[in-house]
Amino acid sequence: FFAMSTETSVGVSAVAVGSDGVVGFVVFVNQQVQAWHVIRTAAEFQSLHASLVQYLPSIPPPPLSVDSADTTVQQAQRLHLYISTLLTYPGVRESPNIRRFL
Repeated sequence: FFAMSTETSVGVSAVAVGSDGVVGFVVFVNQQVQAWHVIRTAAEFQSLHASLVQYLPSIPPPPLSVDSADTTVQQAQRLHLYISTLLTYPGVRESPNIRRFL
């Protein structure tokens, strides 16, 4: 696991994951000494929320749209804001669930 400091920044962009049409989102994590990325699907964002809301019930759900007019870029922008906001909640940075997700 890694230590997530206040200097940690995250970003999200959209990318197609597979031939089945599932859209994945690339989550970029940048720290002073290292940077990496992971690909997460909408279902994984929902699972993260389910794991965090058990001990932090005030956390809002991820902004996953079912509106077909939404582009994946718009969805990625909202997920970027979501992850950035999550990291401001007390205890989230130290959570094993967020560390596994990132």
